[in-house]
Amino acid sequence: MKTPLLILVTLTTAALAQDTWEAVPALKAADILKPEILSGPSHRVLDNVTTFQGRNHYTIETPWGYFSAEGDAMLMARIAEARALAEMQNVSRTEAYKEGVKTAAKAPLNTVRGLVDDPAETVKGTAKGLWKFAGRAGASVTGAAKARERGQGGDKAAKQLLGMSKAKRELALQLGADPYSSNEIFQEQLESIAWVKTAGAATFQLATMPIGGGAGLALTATEMSNTFQQSLRDLSPVDLRLANKKALTAMGVDAKVADRFLANPAFSPTNQTAFVTALRALAGVKNRGAFVQLAADIATVEADALFCSGTAQLFAALHSGPDKIAAIATLGGFPVAIAADGRLVIALQWDTAFWSERAEQFIERATAAKLGQTGPPVIALTGAATPRMKAELEKRKIGILTNALGGPQK
Repeated sequence: MKTPLLILVTLTTAALAQDTWEAVPALKAADILKPEILSGPSHRVLDNVTTFQGRNHYTIETPWGYFSAEGDAMLMARIAEARALAEMQNVSRTEAYKEGVKTAAKAPLNTVRGLVDDPAETVKGTAKGLWKFAGRAGASVTGAAKARERGQGGDKAAKQLLGMSKAKRELALQLGADPYSSNEIFQEQLESIAWVKTAGAATFQLATMPIGGGAGLALTATEMSNTFQQSLRDLSPVDLRLANKKALTAMGVDAKVADRFLANPAFSPTNQTAFVTALRALAGVKNRGAFVQLAADIATVEADALFCSGTAQLFAALHSGPDKIAAIATLGGFPVAIAADGRLVIALQWDTAFWSERAEQFIERATAAKLGQTGPPVIALTGAATPRMKAELEKRKIGILTNALGGPQK
């Protein structure tokens, strides 16, 4: 039987352990999301939101069923797809579309309609997202993926020759959505509309929508966004890969590292191109190949690809402002930046930052690193941070910038 003193010591130790770090936040969509993100004519985000491994996990109710979204970026992509589905549904009810269906049914293209590539293979990993990169300490994953012609929503050569592939890309971008989305419902409807437009020579009009912001579509600078969209629209997946290879080697990335990255099936053509476009915007920044190597070796699922493209866009956004970046480095498996004035800049796609054991360990590692020589690090996040997280950083005189890319959170 425990003595009263031992009981007191045990209870005190437990209390101190509980106070050391924050419990995982219990999030409500209504509390954290902007009103236009929370609900709209074609979607509603359910209130319960969980957060782990650096990502908020959402469920979206739509007329086409429930969509799940792993992270803020994917949330915005799924909402854009729901809006696009609604517009495509409206188009399918028009006389122009119905006449196009009749014409398309007689066309030779009808014999290849419905032929699509096998679904993108995903290399399963036990860890995903933010802390997966922290835990690797820069180590490589051997045999992470086999090279293959890939891309969610990709097309067979017959469709490409007949213009259907480009029609799909044009329609998706016109609707503000990702042409290579992994959303099968969206892809099926997009293919039907593209088939009627191509084989049926239909002249229906779509309501043009702004880019939705998900899956790397919301690049920070206008000129970057324009170039990015033009590449997605005009180039096939193979041509995109060739263009991305040329861009990577031009910025000094080792050819073997570039090939490993380009062969990684975790990256759709969209995420691959968003990542490369953001790195290209870091003109004059040294060691960009370190980030490419991390992306090539560690990313195994779509969530990892979104982390890489989101973080690269953060770097580009910071570099376009007063906080010029001089070099890229790695810290505990994370890509970090060294500012022109010597500060360490930690820019992360992190949806809800809270004070956990891993966060504390990472901050301690960052402050002890010899990377930043002119003061404590600065942290820039795509998402939000809890009051406790902000207070802990303030105690350590570490600056923090939240919602750095204007995401879905308030």
